[in-house]
Amino acid sequence: MTAESTNCLVDSLAGMPTQSSPAHRTAQVPVSHHAIATWCVALSQGTTPIEWHDLRAPLAMLQTWTMPVDPTALQQASLHARVRQLATRCGLTAIVATDYDLEALGEVRPGDLLVERSWIDSVSPLKRSRLGRGHFVTYRFEYSNQAGDPVGRLRTTSFYFAPSDVKPGSSVSETGHAPTASSPVNLSPHGEALEVPLTRSLIVAASFASRDHEPVHHDHEAARAQGLPDIIIGIITTAGLVGRFAMDLSTTDRQPRRLVLRLAAPAHPGDVLSFTGHVERNPASSVVQVTGTTERGPHVFATVEFAAPGTP
Repeated sequence: MTAESTNCLVDSLAGMPTQSSPAHRTAQVPVSHHAIATWCVALSQGTTPIEWHDLRAPLAMLQTWTMPVDPTALQQASLHARVRQLATRCGLTAIVATDYDLEALGEVRPGDLLVERSWIDSVSPLKRSRLGRGHFVTYRFEYSNQAGDPVGRLRTTSFYFAPSDVKPGSSVSETGHAPTASSPVNLSPHGEALEVPLTRSLIVAASFASRDHEPVHHDHEAARAQGLPDIIIGIITTAGLVGRFAMDLSTTDRQPRRLVLRLAAPAHPGDVLSFTGHVERNPASSVVQVTGTTERGPHVFATVEFAAPGTP
C-alpha cells in the first residue's frame, strides 16, 4: 500500500451518509414466514420442533430484512456495498466483519415492510492487523416498520484491508491480537454447552438465508484471495448461533432484547464451534455471557440480554 493510498478510503467516504443526513432504504420484500423458517432451518435454531404457525423473526435477522434480494442491483445497493466498492478502488480488496451490536425496540412480524436509516459512524486511521492493513468502518442502522414504529437498531464494524500473508487462526483486531472477553465465561452450573460442526453447507446456506452475499462466505477462491485458507462463517450466522445457545441456556422462549458480540479468529468448514456460558439474573433481566471457540482459538465473545418475565 502506497503512502498516497493510506487516506484514500477516508477521503472517499467524506460525502457518505451521516447521522444528520442518513441514507434511507425500504425493504424490497416483506418479512415472511418462509424466510424465517429457511433461516432457522439453516441454523438448526432451537432444540424443539419449529412451530410453523407461530414463527417470530429472530433478533439476529434484523439486518436481513432490508438487504437487497439481488446483490447485483445497483439501484438497491446497501451502504455496505457502496463502501465496499470505494474500498476496492482504494486497493482494500478484502473485508471481514468484527463487531455486532443489535437491540430490539419492537417486534418484527411477518407482513412487515421495514424501512432502514443508515449512516457511517466512524472511520479509523490506517490500522495494521494480522490480516493486513486497512480501516475499520463503523455503521449505524435504525429500523422501523411500515407504520413508522421503531423495531430495532444496529451498530456494526467491518475491517476493509489489503490482504497480507495470513496464518490459519489469525484474528482481526486493531492491535493484531485476539480480543479478550470483558469477563470470564464459564460453564453453566449444569455444564451445558453447544457444539456446532461447521459444515460447508451450513455456512453457505445460512449466508444466503441471511442475504449476506459477500463471496468470502461461499466462494473458496475469493476466500483464498483474502489470504484465508477457506470460506468463513458470516457474522449474522454467528449471531444467530449465539442467540440460539443463549435462549437454550437461559431456558426462555423470548427473543433477546440485545445481542452484542465481537469476533476473534475466523471459523471455517471442518471446525467445531463450541459454545459455553453462564447466566446472570436480576429482577429486570437475565444476561447470558457466551464464548464460542474452535480448535483455532476463540471465535466470538458475546453478551445476550433478555427481559425478565413480566417486564417489557
